[in-house]
This record gives sequence, C-alpha cells and structure tokens, in this order.
Amino acid sequence: MGIQKHDKNFLDSISGFTGVPFCVEQTSHEHIVEEIIQSAICNAYPKNPKEKKKKHITDFTHKCILDRNVCLRAYQKAYDRVSKTRILVVFRFWRAVTRNISDWTICWSDIFASNRLELCKQYKVAKAMLFYHNNHAKAYVKLDRLASLDLHAQRLEDSLACGDIQGIRDALKQLKSRKPKQSKHVRVIDKDGIRSNSLAMEKVVFRDHFSAQLGGTCSSLEENIVADWIETVTANIENVDPADVIKCLPGCSELASQFANTNPNRTFGEDTIPGIFLKKYPNLMATLYYPIVVKSCVRIRPPLQWRGGMLQELFKNKGSSADCECYRDILLGNISGKSVTKIIRKRVMPHARKICHHTQYGSGFNGGETAFAHLYIRMVFDMCKHNHLSAAFIFMDIVTAFAVLIRRIILMMLTMMRCGSKNLGIVDSLNRILKPFTVPYVRTHG
Repeated sequence: MGIQKHDKNFLDSISGFTGVPFCVEQTSHEHIVEEIIQSAICNAYPKNPKEKKKKHITDFTHKCILDRNVCLRAYQKAYDRVSKTRILVVFRFWRAVTRNISDWTICWSDIFASNRLELCKQYKVAKAMLFYHNNHAKAYVKLDRLASLDLHAQRLEDSLACGDIQGIRDALKQLKSRKPKQSKHVRVIDKDGIRSNSLAMEKVVFRDHFSAQLGGTCSSLEENIVADWIETVTANIENVDPADVIKCLPGCSELASQFANTNPNRTFGEDTIPGIFLKKYPNLMATLYYPIVVKSCVRIRPPLQWRGGMLQELFKNKGSSADCECYRDILLGNISGKSVTKIIRKRVMPHARKICHHTQYGSGFNGGETAFAHLYIRMVFDMCKHNHLSAAFIFMDIVTAFAVLIRRIILMMLTMMRCGSKNLGIVDSLNRILKPFTVPYVRTHG
C-alpha cells in the first residue's frame, strides 16, 4: 500500500462517489458504501503474485530467488524436450537392460543422433545455470537469516538493559525457532456421510450444520432487509426523548479518530475491507460512514451488517477435521461496525455501571475479567460442598457465544423434566426472560 500511484488511484475512485439519499434505509446504505470501497480497492491495488513471503528477506535476495525460479522453468522445459525424443527413449532402455541399471539418467553417447546435439547442449547449460542460481539464492537467504537473528539479538540485549518486558518477549518470540505444522487437511463429511469435494461444498456443509444448532434459515439479503424494515416500523418505542438521541450521536471527527486507532492487522468481516484502509484514510472513511451512523442513531437500529457477523468455522484442535462436531462457530464482524460500537459503548458504560451488580465481571465492569466469574463459582461450590448443601447455576448467554446455549434447548430440557403445575410459573418466567435474547443476524458463506 505504500505505492503513491495506487493510493492516488484509490482516492480518485472514491472521490467520484456522489452520496446516498436520506430516504435509503441504513442496511442498503451500508451495502452501497461497501460496494464502492471494494470496487476502489480492487481497481487501485491489483494483486501482486510475487510478494515476499518473509519479512527478513531483502529485495536483492528476493530477486535472486525469482531468477532461480526462471532457471528452474528453463531447465524443466529443456529436460522435457530431451527426455521425450524417441531415439533417447530407446537408448535409455537399451542402456538400462545391458548394464542392469534401475535408474535411467540422461547421458551422451555416439549412438545418439547428431541432429539432437543442440538439445543436449541446451539441457546441459540449463542444468549448470540452475545449479549456480540454486547455490547463489541459498547463500543469500542464509545471510539474511543470520542478519535477522543478529538484529533480534541486539534488540534483546537493549531490552534487557532497559528492563523492557514487552520488548524482551517480542525479541524472544522472533528468536524462537518455529517448525511449520504439517497438518493434512481432510474434507468434512455432511450428515449423510458424503465427503465434500470442494471448498464451496465445505461451506455449505458448515452452513447447514450451524444453522441447525442456531435455529437459523437461509435467506437472501433482500428478505432480511424487508423483515428488518417491518420490525422497525412496527416497533413500539416509548419514552425516548429526541434530545437524548442527539446527545448519543457521535461527531464525524470522533468517528475519524476511532478509525485512525484501528488495528491494521485485524481480521475483517463480510465487507472484506481491511482495517489498514480505515487507519490510513480516517477522514475519508468517516465521511462515507457518518451518514449511516446518523441514520442508525435516529432510527435506533443499526444496519444488519453491524449486527452479528459472518459465520466462520474454527477447528478445536482435537478430533477429526472431517467431523463438523469438532468445529465451533465464530462471527467475524465488520471493522467499521465495531468502531462505531466502541463509541456507543463509551457512552453506555457509565449508565451500565450504575445498574450493574457488584459481582459482574468482564466487559470492563468492576475491574475484573471473566476468569473472576469462574473463580467465584468454584468458591461457592466448594462452600456448599463443605456445608453439605445443594447448589446449581444457570448460565445464560445473551449473544449465544456457544451455539448450544439457546432458548429452544433450555425450554426443551425443562419440558423433558416434566415440571409440575407448581413449576409452570418458572417456565413462563424463563420464556419471558429469554425471548428477547434471540440469535443475532448471522451471515454464512455460500
């Protein structure tokens, strides 16, 4: 992204965007902005297949590697031309039979036709050039590796001298030799026992698997927009002062400041817009996204792209990679939506702290983390066990971080317990409590 010509082409493509009318609802508005940015990125930054694989490789070494690849292709072509001549095939067979040689190699003999001498010369030259460039590239790669190790060792010494713990950890992480994992990928098997034959089929299998767990169905973006619009129109919003909505509305400069602090290495969502563009052009991106923020605050409903995320499977590193049960689901949200959510969260946190219980840990409450809740539960269980008391905990996951914790399964378990008439009130109360906590908008591959 450091090439000025590409940056200029990107800015020129974005500058031609005239805007979206206010009557367009926020989800369609977000979709239009995503299409404009994606088109500008694809046109301004073409894919370069000859990028460096490792950071410590210099440009000169990278050029040596490319030259070696050119010699390798020339050697393969010369070898194919020589090895496929009919007279050579006959000669190789005769030589192997008469001398009892199991490995056939290319060599010259008087039996070989004189009109094929030029092909043999090309083959010998290509082989010699490949041998030279192989040693040449390996030597420079080794020098670059030693230079990189020397640099990290110097940084480690400097960090030890000044007591920089983070610098020590980073230097040790770079100096540690990491062997590449040799894991064989196996295509997943669907519910009928049929193995997927492509990546697209795998996504379909995962979509069906997680949709069954989350209680979701396949629908188009148009259907979701219509359903969300009907829900917005029919929503009964009371006791909302417009002045309070205006107070919660962030400014365009605040949005640009949030974009400027975006982590460029963060994984993007369905919009496929990397965070480095938000960080590099914060004012331009804030100008594009701010009308969506205004519509979301005025209508008290963010676009569908900012709720939930794109469903992605994640292997649990145990079991067979062909079994869907050995994967868990995660949602990859759009970075732009996360940035806006951070701004809203800063405004909501002071009010949430007032109504939050003192035992609420995690999400920035009470200065703790989720591990505190685990330790607290263990302590309560140990106390009950010591006093010979029965204890039980009900875990409620509002955003369904784990697919098994959904309202349908909880109610099914209560029904299977055959609750008596005295406990029917508990079922109704749980139903009312869990009803708002529905599965968020989930988008899947395929």
